[in-house]
Amino acid sequence: MNKATSQVHRGKADEAVARGRLPRRVAKRPDPAQWSDGELMSLSEAASLFWPEGPLTTASLRTAVDAGQLDVAIIARKFLTSKSAIQRMSVCRPRSSQDAAVSSTVE
Repeated sequence: MNKATSQVHRGKADEAVARGRLPRRVAKRPDPAQWSDGELMSLSEAASLFWPEGPLTTASLRTAVDAGQLDVAIIARKFLTSKSAIQRMSVCRPRSSQDAAVSSTVE
């Protein structure tokens, strides 16, 4: 992440803190580069850190967990993920023919 992108990200985080919507740990370190690849974070922290203005939310990440798309550790009934797990989930892949068939029936 370059310096300009980092500053924009930090500015958005400051706005979210002012609105009371940003988790405390993300408010202290609003730039994803400040988090190590394996450091555990809650799904709320991950959504706020990587998608401060959407399109993904905590509920979206829970759906990804349920679909087996996002790796998590479950500790004390809390779902925790990491920067590297988010990066693996975010890789674009070709859709399987089964996915395409389900999509066409939904539309």
